[in-house]
Amino acid sequence: MKQRKIQFLVLTAFSSIGGIEKFNRAFIKALVQLQIPMNSSVSFSGLYDHTSDEAYVPSKYFQPYFGKRMKFVVHSLLQSLKTDDLIIGHINLALVGVLFKMFQPQKKLTVICHGIEVFEPVSGIKKKLL
Repeated sequence: MKQRKIQFLVLTAFSSIGGIEKFNRAFIKALVQLQIPMNSSVSFSGLYDHTSDEAYVPSKYFQPYFGKRMKFVVHSLLQSLKTDDLIIGHINLALVGVLFKMFQPQKKLTVICHGIEVFEPVSGIKKKLL
């Protein structure tokens, strides 16, 4: 059976505190622990992160981007060419998700919406993503 490659993109998981960051850390830890039983390989990227926490994910699986948006978008899209499943951890990463589906419509995209950012109707690229 072919190993599935999963990519999880977040705004932050380790460089800030809050409910979304706490969720991201827990989700990352769960994916790391499940990658062997799920026969998958998982990678993570944090747009505004500066580091990771070894208690959640080995640093070799986590790529921080220090707020460098263009580098994050380009690298995420290039990596997604080798990815089976892309998970986006916030609607503000809509550009990456829309481009991913435009280039690879057959691949699976999951968008995590936490609530407040989608309480009101969205428009533009966020609406296209959803």
